[in-house]
Amino acid sequence: MIVSRAPTEYTKWCKDYKLDRIKLQKEVSQHLEMLLASPDFDATQTLRTLLQYLINQTLAGNADSIDEFTVATNVFGRGFGYDPANDPIAMIQTDRLRRALERYYRTTGKQSPVRIEIFKGTYVPTFRENSEK
Repeated sequence: MIVSRAPTEYTKWCKDYKLDRIKLQKEVSQHLEMLLASPDFDATQTLRTLLQYLINQTLAGNADSIDEFTVATNVFGRGFGYDPANDPIAMIQTDRLRRALERYYRTTGKQSPVRIEIFKGTYVPTFRENSEK
């Protein structure tokens, strides 16, 4: 069973599959806490903060507003004059976060009940039930 799909389908998905949004939030939040507490999740504090921001915004229903600019300004403290062409911090850090998540789920997190993924080209995490558990 998939826990979440593309960011723009989040609300529709919950309705289509009759999933209680509160239950989804609880499951993902619990998994996030476990992930962040794991010594095997090899991520800097910056990447952990980024992951928390992306997940919290997605679960709050704000997935459609997560983009490079909002990540750079809200997570990395860049001003409203932020220019991604001159400062690709959001893209670079999100790519590092993707790799940290991939490493975790290949090793210790292989049996985790939920997987968090951030597909290339987006800043919005998706959640799915782990088929390898």
